[in-house]
Amino acid sequence: MAISILALGVSIFTLRERRVLDRRDLFLKMHERLLDQDVMRGRRILTREVHSLFDVRQLYIERHNDYEIVSRALSMLDFAALYVKQGYIEKNLFIDEWGVVYVELRKHFLLLVEEKAKDDPSYMWSWRHFKTLADEASLRLATP
Repeated sequence: MAISILALGVSIFTLRERRVLDRRDLFLKMHERLLDQDVMRGRRILTREVHSLFDVRQLYIERHNDYEIVSRALSMLDFAALYVKQGYIEKNLFIDEWGVVYVELRKHFLLLVEEKAKDDPSYMWSWRHFKTLADEASLRLATP
């Protein structure tokens, strides 16, 4: 009986440790994906070149390939935010590491969504996990 209880205890401990290690590994993999060259390029395009609704139109019409790069970057950031929401990645750790990026992108993202929603109102729901995490990071990082 004592051996069974000990075995159960070891199993529970091992399972818990494995979960911690899996979450850490997932965080590191997501971190690497968010540092991918195309994702970084999409973030740079968004922050450096989208400062108005007119800029969004110009990007979409005149430089559609760059618009697609921005869209893919936002999709990756949205996916990361979904993982945070589901608890696969620890929220405080993620916001400590990536919160500033989400906050920096937030205002440019809102311009993009507002402009695109003029043609397609469902666009307001695009990248909703990104928006939720960016809003939360804005509040958290604004507090001293």
